[in-house]
Amino acid sequence: MKKLAYLLTVVAGVIALPLSAHAADQADYEKLGDKMVALIGKMVDQVESVTDEATADTAVAAIQKLAKEEVPKISEEMKKLGKPSAEIEEAMNKKLQTQMEGHMTRMMTAMMSLAQKDPAAMQKLQGGMESFFNAMQESDPWEGKEADEAPAEEEKEAA
Repeated sequence: MKKLAYLLTVVAGVIALPLSAHAADQADYEKLGDKMVALIGKMVDQVESVTDEATADTAVAAIQKLAKEEVPKISEEMKKLGKPSAEIEEAMNKKLQTQMEGHMTRMMTAMMSLAQKDPAAMQKLQGGMESFFNAMQESDPWEGKEADEAPAEEEKEAA
């Protein structure tokens, strides 16, 4: 249960990642937010697919693939856009909150059910989920930055 509590803490932190937004147009941040929500949805789909240890292994591989291939793409987009303003952040929170809550509910329901039915499968799944959320946190280029810290000109030109 400690790992489950840890995962919930990480998920709450990750949910805030796409919901924060500056240097770019609000529509750009909305597209990025939609991509982040879709990525979380793909991860949750994998969580819901687990019924036993064999399907847990398959789901963990798919979740790790998402972390390796999709998270860096989103991180690069975040770098290009720069951290959003408070106004855009608030608008994004309102726009994406319902979708993210839906994903959280689905994930929690699947995890609680699996923990009851097959604790060993749940333990395997937790490892994959931890790697996914760690990848998301580690790749957050906005961490500790203010909204007015637009991407460096070199980064913009390199894009």
